[in-house]
Amino acid sequence: MNVEHKYHAFISYSRKDVMWAKWLQSKLEVYRTPKSLYKNYPDYPNRLRPIFTDVNDLAAGSLSDILQESLANSDFLILICSPESAHSQWVNKEVQIYIDLGRIYHIIPFVIEGIPFSKDPDTECYPEALLKHPDGRHLLAVNINDFGQEAAAIKVIARLLNLRFDILWQRHKRNKWTTPLKLIYYPFKYLKDIIRACFNSSETDIIDNYIPQKDNTDIFISYRRIDGRDVARTIEQALPIDMNVISRPAKSV
Repeated sequence: MNVEHKYHAFISYSRKDVMWAKWLQSKLEVYRTPKSLYKNYPDYPNRLRPIFTDVNDLAAGSLSDILQESLANSDFLILICSPESAHSQWVNKEVQIYIDLGRIYHIIPFVIEGIPFSKDPDTECYPEALLKHPDGRHLLAVNINDFGQEAAAIKVIARLLNLRFDILWQRHKRNKWTTPLKLIYYPFKYLKDIIRACFNSSETDIIDNYIPQKDNTDIFISYRRIDGRDVARTIEQALPIDMNVISRPAKSV
């Protein structure tokens, strides 16, 4: 990854596809890179931030200086592909500028609708700049209709990080399952610590008292003083040792 660039990616899209652009930007920017990567390899970021999306109107006839500078300072160009973006002159200009920078293989087509190289104006989703470039057909598109939204987003992330998709996808599915458990795990973990702090007795005591009565009727009283650490220990034994390595229970037959 080129650390000299300001943005991890520039998202190019038609105004009609703005909701998809914002959705993908959110998915990318909230994603946490695996700790083993950014701890062992300083070039890997902790987060994929910032991602550039244009929120301003373009000046008539040319791209604004800000957009051109942002394109030049982006590691990748993510192209939201649809028939609408294929007909957008501004999307085409952004793609052409990025190609002229010599980065066509850093373009990630993200297909939400349409068919690349369909030769049908109603279904074509690639802008003219890609259709005319000899290497346009060699780009690996990410199609949400083939993979689904979540998997498509992870595919883009894998490309940005130059990692295998299957590794990130398995991690994503594992985290998706363990997150609800963590919402249960951590409150009980904190409860255990609070109970330990509040009850600082040593051992659970069983105290027997033999109380003589005036009418010669003896009453035997036995009671237990509950040690808070016993409660904390019970909670601790019920919780997994490490939520990061928790294994999914086998399905019942």
